[in-house]
Amino acid sequence: MTTLVFDCFSGIAGDMTIAALLDAGAPLDAISKGLEGLGLPPFVLSAEKVTRGGIRATYLRVRIESERTYQPPEMRAMIGAANLPPRVAQRALSAVDWLEKGEALAHDTGQPHLHEAGGVDALIDLVGSMLALELLGVDEAACPVVTVGSGTIVRTQHGAIPAAPGPAAAHILQQAGFALRFVESAHELVTPTGAAILAAIARPGPVTVVTTLHGAGAGTFDPPNRPNALRVFLGERPVTLTTRELVELAANIDDMPPSLLAHA
Repeated sequence: MTTLVFDCFSGIAGDMTIAALLDAGAPLDAISKGLEGLGLPPFVLSAEKVTRGGIRATYLRVRIESERTYQPPEMRAMIGAANLPPRVAQRALSAVDWLEKGEALAHDTGQPHLHEAGGVDALIDLVGSMLALELLGVDEAACPVVTVGSGTIVRTQHGAIPAAPGPAAAHILQQAGFALRFVESAHELVTPTGAAILAAIARPGPVTVVTTLHGAGAGTFDPPNRPNALRVFLGERPVTLTTRELVELAANIDDMPPSLLAHA
């Protein structure tokens, strides 16, 4: 069973996830072709090699002809009509569910209205990540810990909000059960899209994997205090051996009389 491990040492975002999977060997052309069925406005994906804090990584550049916002029901309809492989569609729909749940909890409403989290690039990130996982043959994923920012404020269409992580991402990570590591950061480390992707495909907690491939995906910013990147490791779980306890009983019979030895 092929296992992917997320090393979120500096958070996670949707574009960083696709970029890390590209760096690990997922073909960009196949991802772009798979996204065509969504019916999105014209877009172009390109990848380039960069460094973040001295770490070599792949950066995904997304060029969109026109921006618009989609709501969760629209996203589900588009995914359902896109003729995606069954596992890709199931994982993408799960990510949309998590995104909707996080936004609903953050704004205390049963019908959240997506802004930045519902953009064209967000849908590209959600579905593109699941396509990349399928192209790499990933059966399962795990994430031991997620590093989040602390004390950071970002400006959104809802106004200024904390980004340590942001409210929607915080609810997603909490509901999914991920362990969080809080660090000082001047920018948002975990986006709602990144949290939704993680919750849809990865189980929280430690994991042991014999790795065969790994990759690093770069974020847009290159801050001086930390590498803004996400790493993924691909491999197989080692064979688990079944063990049992054996107890040895020993005694020194020396010149014991045969009549007593018979009792032993």
